[in-house]
Amino acid sequence: MTDQRFKLLQHLLSLALVVAIALSISACGRKNMPDRPIDSEYPRSYPSR
Repeated sequence: MTDQRFKLLQHLLSLALVVAIALSISACGRKNMPDRPIDSEYPRSYPSR
């Protein structure tokens, strides 16, 4: 019975780790293009020499 409990605990911890990693990866970044500030002049063309 101890071996079965150990395997169950191991599977539950593995599942919890996978869920935690998946949630942390999916929370990173932005899904669309960032908005440019209104008073920004970027991108601008620079004079060539």
